[in-house]
Amino acid sequence: MVKNGARLWLWLGGVALAVALVAASMVVWWPARPEKAAIPPSRTRDFAAFEACLLTGANGLAEPGVADVWAGMRDVSDATSIRISFLAASGPATTAGILPYLNALIQRGCGVIVAVGGPEVAAARAGAAKAPAMSFVLVGDGEARTNATVVPAGDGVRAGIGAAIRARVRS
Repeated sequence: MVKNGARLWLWLGGVALAVALVAASMVVWWPARPEKAAIPPSRTRDFAAFEACLLTGANGLAEPGVADVWAGMRDVSDATSIRISFLAASGPATTAGILPYLNALIQRGCGVIVAVGGPEVAAARAGAAKAPAMSFVLVGDGEARTNATVVPAGDGVRAGIGAAIRARVRS
């Protein structure tokens, strides 16, 4: 006959043995971990502290003539790691209607503001006169200024945009 105290010790011993067996089996069957897990390559991109901003009409990148301008900006971004973005000006397609969008890009601190389209270029021309510290690239025709480069629209616009932005990035 086993007394109650001995029964308790037998029961505790059995529990301890079961815990030890479970722990041992976990060590044996637990999947091995590599010492240093390989870190997958980052999908982020490091950008330079410079941004080129495109001002377009209400249709954004679907505006006529904008695709080649955007492609030129992407070429520069790929080569120099600058950030690029665009802002589509909605509302009335007039110089006065575009000015608030241009002012937003100026306040954002874009290193270069590229304007495409009649009212957008007219607004950027007015902005270039009022903000001499900013750099502008105007697609179309007209006079260049110290802070505004004019790139003719047409077949060479992609390369022209690239050259104009690169020149502003260096300065």
